Amino acid sequence: MHKIRQIAGLLACIMLVSSCSDEKTSDFDEPLVEPITYPIPKTLDEVRNKVSASAWKFEMTIEQYPSTFEMLGSQRFDEANELLKWAAAVGAESSKCNKVGTSDVSDKSNRQNLLFFVDCENWERIWVSEEMALEAKLKWENK
Repeated sequence: MHKIRQIAGLLACIMLVSSCSDEKTSDFDEPLVEPITYPIPKTLDEVRNKVSASAWKFEMTIEQYPSTFEMLGSQRFDEANELLKWAAAVGAESSKCNKVGTSDVSDKSNRQNLLFFVDCENWERIWVSEEMALEAKLKWENK
């Protein structure tokens, strides 16, 4: 009788462990809400409306960003400043971003490759490469 109880206990443990698998077993694995998407601008005016005025006009100064200036050098610092608003435009073109609040140069940038981040008011962060910012500049600058 004692062996039967041991075997029954062992089977119960095996069943319990097998029920804890990684396979989806219920609807609780589904997201509670569908992700929200925001309209993608089709004109430069729509892009600018989706970017805060402060982000669109933001420009770094050497006094405020001495480490960035040191990291990039004078020429690349100026180029980064020129691309900041175009990085913001890339963020505005994302369906995940409701409105761009800030656009800035990442400390992961270097003299060879600029990297920007765009923070949206709905807490999304969008990473923008130099190439992406340049493409946005070409797309929108003369519109």
